[in-house]
Amino acid sequence: MKKSICIAGSGKIGRDAGMFFLTRGHAVHWVSGSEDRIVDLQAWVTKRVHLFLKRNAGGLREISACFGLYEELEDESFDVVFECTNESLKVKRDAFLRLAGRHSPEALLFSASSSILPSAIAQECCGLHVFYPLELAGVAELIVPADLPPVKRDAAITFCKENGLAAIVQSEATAFAVNRMLLPLQNEVFRALCRGVCSADADAASASDLVGVGMCEFARGVGPAVVAAAVENYRSRMSAAESELYGPLSSGLAAFDASLDGWKAAKPLAASERDAMATSLYYLFINTCLRFLERGDLFGADLNCALDRVLGATTTLEEAVSRAGKRTIAAALRAVRLSGGAEYFEPSALLDAE
Repeated sequence: MKKSICIAGSGKIGRDAGMFFLTRGHAVHWVSGSEDRIVDLQAWVTKRVHLFLKRNAGGLREISACFGLYEELEDESFDVVFECTNESLKVKRDAFLRLAGRHSPEALLFSASSSILPSAIAQECCGLHVFYPLELAGVAELIVPADLPPVKRDAAITFCKENGLAAIVQSEATAFAVNRMLLPLQNEVFRALCRGVCSADADAASASDLVGVGMCEFARGVGPAVVAAAVENYRSRMSAAESELYGPLSSGLAAFDASLDGWKAAKPLAASERDAMATSLYYLFINTCLRFLERGDLFGADLNCALDRVLGATTTLEEAVSRAGKRTIAAALRAVRLSGGAEYFEPSALLDAE
């Protein structure tokens, strides 16, 4: 069913998500607070619409795209509002305030935030953390606040299904599980960089058949400041002891741009050292995945979906565990833990299960 969708934001995610829904036959109206950004956005969308129509001859023939400033909105009544602004609580709240009265009471309200809980942003707002590029990934974390009316929850799930999105449904207690699964791996990589490991070795050791990209490359691709903002939001909801563990990650991201040349120039590890680091990080990530399953932060099918479509895995978690062996993984993790490794090296109880 065709819907009228408002995309609040003109950046990378707003553009990508808007095009995704536009090419599925919805009427998309982008709004921004900057006239210059709207002009740039319109040129970007026009070019991609032309390419889409050229490649899909005989398919969708009508495209409905509008662009404007918040203050130019008149009598619109959107079916869906999808906020895709900067990762700032103030900016996100302001976007919804500026759209008040511009959507129906039954409208679905979504925020694309990767780290801010939707209940803090707007009333009856769900999180819809989409992964870029949405056309290829086709996955979103749908974060449902506890007080969201059941009819809105069901409508949000249906909306995702109708648009071909694999929705990983989460509560606010388990929100942003896919990104949070990377935290121990990221933290250990930045601890290694601080010890003098070169960035090439850190990337090679942290990439695997479960995570297709190294953690330095990941930070560069997403943007150190973007990752840093999300990490700080995650840490704000941790206990003091757990948050303290991730100090190296926060410090490394804050110094990323200034430190990158030095990390690149550091002396490479010997092959045996690099292999040992890769094995340790691989087991750590496996353990993190298992602990998320153990706590119920993710279910098996959702986890493997995220590994495949978001993190570029070429195997499943079950296959990785089977190849390495539960006892081998658990023994290696215990050795690191006994030598002073962080709490996240504590083996999951699932490694003891046969």
